[in-house]
Amino acid sequence: MTPVSREIQELLNLSDEELLSRMGPEPGGSQSEKVQRILDVRHARSQADAAKALLQATEKQAAAGDGLVKTTVDLVAATKRLASATFALVVVTVLLVLFAAVQAGVVVWQGAVDREHKRLSVRPHVIVSFDTPDDEAGWTLTNPGLGPAEIRWFAVSVDGHQQPTWEDVAKALQLRTPVIWQQVFYPGELKAANEPPTKLVRFKKDSSVMAARNRVIVEACYCSLYGDCWRVRDVVGSRVPDSGCSVRPAVIFRGPQ
Repeated sequence: MTPVSREIQELLNLSDEELLSRMGPEPGGSQSEKVQRILDVRHARSQADAAKALLQATEKQAAAGDGLVKTTVDLVAATKRLASATFALVVVTVLLVLFAAVQAGVVVWQGAVDREHKRLSVRPHVIVSFDTPDDEAGWTLTNPGLGPAEIRWFAVSVDGHQQPTWEDVAKALQLRTPVIWQQVFYPGELKAANEPPTKLVRFKKDSSVMAARNRVIVEACYCSLYGDCWRVRDVVGSRVPDSGCSVRPAVIFRGPQ
């Protein structure tokens, strides 16, 4: 710092009264010029102080702006993290829903398989056949299936005309031999699986019975324990499904009175 600058700085630090008291006539300038010089310096210093204050305020605003930017960046980063966590949660939720749906489907499928297995494990299989054991001839009903058969109805027809009893069958056929054995299944009776065949009717075997065999149709409708029903005749391959054996024959077949 030069002597003049040091002097000016000292003068600037003085109050106005002190400054005026020290001013006197000096060579090289009048007192008014020195006063003007001091005032110019003070004015310049005021402007410098104002600029410095403005710069400090600007720096503070810049610092505040940097803080705001940092806060915004942090907020954006937090938003991204939240979005990532939300997406992960959605993915996990979807996977859990899919897993639950698959598990429910497996349970339903297993239930269906189990029910079907149970249905098949007790399915009856009734067969009506014409037999000629020893010196007899007649019709037999068997059940070689896996479960009992509930006989819903039983019918016998001759030449397409339903008959009420085995005696009426023999009369319609004009057999020369009488009925020597007969049995009738009434609606609701059961034929157990794999038990001995049931002889429906037995005649003395002769030519009239053998000749009339194809004029007779013996038919039964039966159901399983699960309500699956079939209709069968004394013809190989005649077994067909039936919807509950609801269509009953016009003539109810019965035993001897």
